[in-house]
Amino acid sequence: MADENYPSIGSPESGYLFEFRPEGVYLTIYPAEDELLFELSDMRQILRDYGVLDYDVALLARTVREASGQPQKIAAPVEVDEELINQFYQSSSAPLVSDELEEYAKIVVEVSRDKMRASVKFDTKNGSKLPTFDMVMDALKEKGIVYGIDEEAIEEGIKGYSIFVVAEGNPPVPGENAYIDRKFDLGVKGRPVIDEYDRVDYKNLNLFVLVKANDTLAIRIPQTKGTPGKDIYGDIVPATNGRPIPMPNGKNTIVLGENQLIAAINGQIVDTGTKISVDPKLVIKGSIGVGTGDRRRNNRRRR
Repeated sequence: MADENYPSIGSPESGYLFEFRPEGVYLTIYPAEDELLFELSDMRQILRDYGVLDYDVALLARTVREASGQPQKIAAPVEVDEELINQFYQSSSAPLVSDELEEYAKIVVEVSRDKMRASVKFDTKNGSKLPTFDMVMDALKEKGIVYGIDEEAIEEGIKGYSIFVVAEGNPPVPGENAYIDRKFDLGVKGRPVIDEYDRVDYKNLNLFVLVKANDTLAIRIPQTKGTPGKDIYGDIVPATNGRPIPMPNGKNTIVLGENQLIAAINGQIVDTGTKISVDPKLVIKGSIGVGTGDRRRNNRRRR
């Protein structure tokens, strides 16, 4: 119930109650068993009639929609004419505006810079009636938006005043770059060999990664083509293809087919990053000892 110390309009029986309190204008929407007896446009008309022009339309709409039965401050304090309020209660019905007379909110369509997304918001400066589904679809058509339209999102979006996404395109997918799959690991150089029993052989320090003739050194994985996309205007958006990479064939190597690199001789692998070679010579600076590990020659260990 309204406090008698400040003017009010409406009642629980009417389904709504405006209270012009010293601290602001409050609106209570009472829960209804069936449909509400009024529209958002009716509430806006009452506010206009009593000089309340500066308020948050989205907050007003949410208050009407939630119908929580609790007072919600929707505007700053205003002075109201007591005579107008008396006329309101002397009338047989509240001066609610006809839904046919209320203007529709303006539909504003916003398109992202990459033309992959369209959003809709409602401008309520000249009207607050929520646009229909067909009106939104017509607005999209006028903008030339024909692809990726989300009808379910539109059906949900026209129930309130929040901005919502109405269409999304399919962005292009770039191709993958070619790369070299090395079949060796130079990271093991200098690490002692560990046998099947987890024992460390400090005489075998893996100072060289050795290969035999015809061993595969690397495989080139070719680049792939990109997948084109489509924007919300229905235009094809080209995709970039992956970049190729040259074969890293260095000295004493052979390219088989287009993408396989094998060793031409026995030797140690030398990898500069851009070239893979096989060096037949094992160069050891200084004398052979604990720092170099055992040296093998003709499958025999020399000490």
